[in-house]
Amino acid sequence: MPLATSRRPLRIDGEHVLNIASMAVDTTNGVPSDAVQLLLERTGPLPSDPLESKDMLAYATRICRALDGLPLAIELAAAQVPMRGLDGVAAEVEAMMRGEHRLTQFASDDPGRPNRQRTIESAVDWGYRLLSDSERRVLRHLAIFHGAFGLTEARSVAMIEPSDAESLQNLLDCSMVAVAPPLNGVG
Repeated sequence: MPLATSRRPLRIDGEHVLNIASMAVDTTNGVPSDAVQLLLERTGPLPSDPLESKDMLAYATRICRALDGLPLAIELAAAQVPMRGLDGVAAEVEAMMRGEHRLTQFASDDPGRPNRQRTIESAVDWGYRLLSDSERRVLRHLAIFHGAFGLTEARSVAMIEPSDAESLQNLLDCSMVAVAPPLNGVG
């Protein structure tokens, strides 16, 4: 069976769309969550000193929580750890989520970086560049949300021009945003 990745469903016979959900973030019974384990797998083993390991787990949890456990975002953050350390990345990611830093500050041309990280970064950039001006504008407006939001909330902040309704639908189709239950419980 062939496998293809795409910005949007191809709507062909036999197509199966697999949406990748957020990973668990919080530690359970002293075991690091899936998100934290992914981050630490990508950044290297924990130190043997239990106190230092505890600090690393705390920073890794902060990073994963700020990124809502999104695997792609965790991969991109992990690429920055060798240069900035977990504590530095935690502080920068949290600042970025508060709107104090831009994503481009995390770009790196380090030739020693694993290919998967350069590929992911390129895919995100490519997907963004393929958006129309209207879709980019709507996506920027939706960036005020941290975490989930419903259609009602999206419409209240992003619908400026009549074409924005179509742009929002295209962003959904392109997996640039995902459908979630409304925050206020109403469609």
